[in-house]
Parts: sequence; structure tokens; C-alpha cells
Amino acid sequence: MGWFFSLNIPLSAQTNNTVKIDDYGTVSDFTLTDRSGRTVSKKDLQGQFWIADFIFTRCSGPCPLLTNRMALLQKELPKEVRLVSITVDPEYDTPNVLSWYAERYGADRERWLFLTGQKKEVYSLIRQGFHIGVEESGSADPGNAFIHSTLFALVDPQGVIRAIYHGDDWEDLRQAVRDYKMIALKQNHPIVVHLPWVNAALNATCCLFLLTGLQLIRARNITLHKACMLTAFLISIAFLVSYLTYHYYAGSIPYQGQGPMRDLYFFILISHTILAAIVPPLALVTLYQAWKANFQKHVRIAHWTFPIWLYVSVTGVVIYGMLYH
Repeated sequence: MGWFFSLNIPLSAQTNNTVKIDDYGTVSDFTLTDRSGRTVSKKDLQGQFWIADFIFTRCSGPCPLLTNRMALLQKELPKEVRLVSITVDPEYDTPNVLSWYAERYGADRERWLFLTGQKKEVYSLIRQGFHIGVEESGSADPGNAFIHSTLFALVDPQGVIRAIYHGDDWEDLRQAVRDYKMIALKQNHPIVVHLPWVNAALNATCCLFLLTGLQLIRARNITLHKACMLTAFLISIAFLVSYLTYHYYAGSIPYQGQGPMRDLYFFILISHTILAAIVPPLALVTLYQAWKANFQKHVRIAHWTFPIWLYVSVTGVVIYGMLYH
């Protein structure tokens, strides 16, 4: 039977229930055998992100759930992320057995590795390489013969363990998708990783200029009003460039909240996205009418442009807060 435990892991629980490893170290060297019969070493995985779990094919405990979860990650994680399942029953789980087991779960033969080998080396890798517990239970029932962890480990291209997740908690495990994106972004594009904060700051600044511009036109200070609204427009353009740059590299970042907050987040996000697409043409037409001195048309359009533009700026900051904090 599988137990949900690990040994000697310095972990710190986060508010999103993900367990992070801070500067934990590297996975030790290993040479094992894949289900195809080919030799796989640590060197074969260097330069790639990979996520590992620990199972055995005769398990009557959590292993089917863990392998199902890995199959879900196979769909959700980008194809460049490798998946590695290491058997804790290497004497029974030969390459042929693992091959049969892998096919049951639709495992991609090139992307998802099922590793076995000499028991001493496998257990050394699990205990010293990952600092995760495994031992024989002494049970005569093959399905309960091993006590092992249900944790998953995310390993970066340098072989450093960056995070672990509880395999029995799908929402926690799914955090690996976001963590991979953020870690890869920080390693490959260290400046881009800061753009969400820049985007929020641009939205907040735009909001201030919009509100200031409103007060100035009420005070009939037309010159400064024009300066404020033009500045707000330029800030919005800068935001758009920054936003598109960030998502070009980072892709979509999933929201991790649940319950009413999740519903609220998507309501704000959808309304923000729709209205954000309307703001540029509305703002351009509004500014154009002012430039042409068609002030009556300018005012009529501004009655629509201003609240929509302000809403998009405010909700941009709110979305940043909900998604990244």
C-alpha cells in the first residue's frame, strides 16, 4: 500500500497549497532502463524540464490515481516537458511489464519514460536523489508490498528540483503547469518575467491620468486635459506592447483560485478582455474628434470612452492582483 509521506524534505507550504523547494539541489546521477529496454541516464534529461513520480504496477493503493494524474499532465504540460515514472518494485516491473502498464494510460513513448533497474540503484536514487521515502512493507499482498510517496517532483534543465506537489491533490499538482512556465521564463527571458508587474503599473498610471484629465476638463483647463488624455493613450499603447510581449513568451497563465473567487475572476477577466478590445478604436475616435475641434462629437463619444477606458485600467490592476498574488 502506498503511503503519502516523504523523508528529510525541507518544505514550506504556500498559500495556494503548493509545496515549494527553495534552492534544494540537484538529482543525483543515475543509469536506469526504460520500458523500451534502452538505457536512460541523468544526462539524457539534462537541458529539459521533467516531472517525476514513483509507482509500481501491482499497486492496489494510490498508483493508478498517480498515473492517471501524470496522464493528465501529459495533456496539460507543453510537449517539451518530459514525464518520468520510476518503479519502486523494479524486480517485478521489468521493461515488458512497464511497457504494458504504460500503454494502458496512453503514455507517449518518446516523452513519458517508465524507468526500472537494479533495486539498490533505484532506491538510492529515490532516497538520496530525491530525498523521498520508499521501503518494503512486509505485506504478503503484492498490491501492498511497498510503502512509497505520492509526491511529484519538478526538475529543471540543470537537474535541480524546483518544486514538489501532492499527487492526490489535482489542483496542487496542476500548479506544475504554471510553475514550469514561470521557471522557464525566468531562466530564458529574465526581463520578461517582470512584465506583469510593469503591466499593472501601467494600468494604474493610466487610471490616474484618466481621473486627472476628468478633473481638469471639469475645471475647464483644456490644455492640461489634452495633455493628460494623450498621455493616458500613450500609456495604454505601452501597456498593449508589454502585455503582448509577455504572453508571447509566457503563454496563458491559469488562475489557481477556487469557489466564488474563481467565478469573480473570470467575470472580471472576460469583461475586461471584451472592453479592452473596444478601447483603442474608441480612444482614437475620441482623440481624433478633439483634434478636429468637433467638440460636440468628442463629448458624446467621450461619455462612452471614458468609463470603459477607466474600467479596463482598474480591472487590469485587479486581475494582476488576483492572478499573481
